[in-house]
Amino acid sequence: MPVGEREIIVWNSNIYLNTFLVFILFSLATTFYILRYCKKTQNRELMLLLYFMIGTMTAEYLKHSFTSFYLKVIFEKVAFVGIASLPILWFLIALKISNYRGHINYKTICLISVIPGMAALLAFANEYHGLIWKKLYLSETRPVILTADYGAFYWAFILFSVAIEIFGLILVLRALSKENHYYNWQKWFIAPVISIALAVVTLEVFKIWPFYYFKMAPIVITAGIIFLVLLLDRKRKRVILPIAINNIIESMNDGVLILNLENKIININPSAVKMLNVTGKNILGEDIVQVFPNIEINGVLNGHKAISRKEIKINNKGKALYYELAVSSVKDSQGVMIGKSVVIRNITDRIKSEEEIKYLGFHDNLTGLYNKSYFEMQIKKLDTAMQLPLSIVVGGVNGLKTINEAFSHKQGDLLLCNFAKVFKRTLRKGSIITRWAGDEFVFIFPKTSKKEAWNVLERIREGIKDYTSGSLPMSMALGSSTKEYSTEDINEVIIKAENNMFKRKLIEKKSISSSVIASLERTLYEKSHETETHAKRLNGFARKLGRNVGLSENILNDLSLLSSLHDIGKIAIEEEILLKKTKLTEGEWEAIKKHPVIGSNIAKSTKQIAHVAKGILYHHEKWDGTGYPRGLKENKIPIESRIISIVDAYDVMRNGRPYKKKMSKAEAVLELRRCGGTQFDPELVEIFVSKVLGFKAISEKVAVG
Repeated sequence: MPVGEREIIVWNSNIYLNTFLVFILFSLATTFYILRYCKKTQNRELMLLLYFMIGTMTAEYLKHSFTSFYLKVIFEKVAFVGIASLPILWFLIALKISNYRGHINYKTICLISVIPGMAALLAFANEYHGLIWKKLYLSETRPVILTADYGAFYWAFILFSVAIEIFGLILVLRALSKENHYYNWQKWFIAPVISIALAVVTLEVFKIWPFYYFKMAPIVITAGIIFLVLLLDRKRKRVILPIAINNIIESMNDGVLILNLENKIININPSAVKMLNVTGKNILGEDIVQVFPNIEINGVLNGHKAISRKEIKINNKGKALYYELAVSSVKDSQGVMIGKSVVIRNITDRIKSEEEIKYLGFHDNLTGLYNKSYFEMQIKKLDTAMQLPLSIVVGGVNGLKTINEAFSHKQGDLLLCNFAKVFKRTLRKGSIITRWAGDEFVFIFPKTSKKEAWNVLERIREGIKDYTSGSLPMSMALGSSTKEYSTEDINEVIIKAENNMFKRKLIEKKSISSSVIASLERTLYEKSHETETHAKRLNGFARKLGRNVGLSENILNDLSLLSSLHDIGKIAIEEEILLKKTKLTEGEWEAIKKHPVIGSNIAKSTKQIAHVAKGILYHHEKWDGTGYPRGLKENKIPIESRIISIVDAYDVMRNGRPYKKKMSKAEAVLELRRCGGTQFDPELVEIFVSKVLGFKAISEKVAVG
């Protein structure tokens, strides 16, 4: 070899070695800095790869520093171990950066370490098989350089490494493209650094000049690792605030949109996506006005206030939702507006609460009609010359008190609701229908003459007549009055309409009471063992006994009424109890014992039958004071009640009940006489038996047969 060429080789070798030495020292110093100042942001796998690359560079440096061929081979094998670790650690780094940390486990590490591990082991035993290097020798022209011809397994390892590194690079770039804060500009540096490292490794493997003699891959890879560690650490520290703000916005219940000056959407959080029902649509870069044409948003977007607000309604899957839009300007540090932020808050619950409060304030809870407050508000609005003639109609439900007492308040409420249905069905739209109070309803008819108001009354009456409401009698007294001149006082008109209603009620009172009584009797017959025939038999027995006792005609008439109504309180008792064939429980018997009080209250509520309330109340009292509900005894029990109890007991014994066999006439007489003095008035029993039934007096022999 000529002297000049040998000097060039030595000079080139010195440059190579000095470069390695400088970079080894630099890498060690940088590693010390990272360990000291970047503790919280260290990537463990990245740091481990850095250590391996420093070890590889040191082995390369020592390989070129020694002249012994044997030592050069040893350090070549050591350097290969660092190269073998590269695909393993790079894949783990890629998994971590791309948020697949769950896949970093022993199983994954073992799988990806099979080929690199075998390559490292085969490298140290290469003399026996030549699978990694077919031949290792010193260059004839450059004797300081160790040259190799590669074996079959070396190429298998290289192919595996390239595949793993490319797959890892795809994972990293895919993850970085989705980041908004961490790596939004670092990806433009990370990708080239990794690509350069792969390119240098490729040039060395295929012995392309100038990497034929000197291995620069460890230096390039180490430089890339240091760059990544420092860059990512510095960026992490800078983006804490933006990331925190982004996380808060992403997790907010309120929807947030960021617009540019042209009102195009540049960002939207998940809550806004859900609120605006744009799931699965890519609306970034679109004009917000065109994306949501059904939302009147132009006014609030172009407002001049610092914060513009607007309430909007959106129909989402058939459900009405209400939102409040708050649009504010986004300005830079110089105060120049660079965009807009739109905050969307769901106010559906608030709006519905306000509507509910408003509804409750102006509506009757029971019927759903407007209430007195609404009537008073509307009458003030409509009491103008423009609305004349203004007609007022007042309606009062007939017999509501009796129905409440007889059939329960629940049935009375149902009756009121039925009237409300009639009004809604009968009256035209625009009519103001209100429940005034209790059993009264008031109607307002603007621009309605007196004659037209009379026609309205007839329509209401016909509507009530045609409405099917079961067993409950429906009747309403109606009165009207019309304001025809502005000088008239509207309050006087209302009073006049109410007075007309009361007059009508007095006229209809007798017939209404009769219909209520008939309804009560009909209901009793339907619910219990009482029948109309039974009532007629009682009436006959009671009147005969009353005449034999010498009662007046008025009391005899009361007895006739009691024959039908003495058990009227049973209409409030459950049918299961009334019709039960087996023995009643203690609780069921207590319920039965309440029916005289209930019946008495029903009678008191209806003037036409109020005079028999006491007879109803005491018809289950006993002569010896053991009866109910008051425990009266002997003559303190009204005579009407004593008579009804005797004739009722006799008729039941003679005709039987599902739970009781009927008796013969003689057996019934014996039972009456046996209970005389305890359950029944003994004198009345004897008069009934002897005078009404025709049996011999008690002193005479009674034939039983």
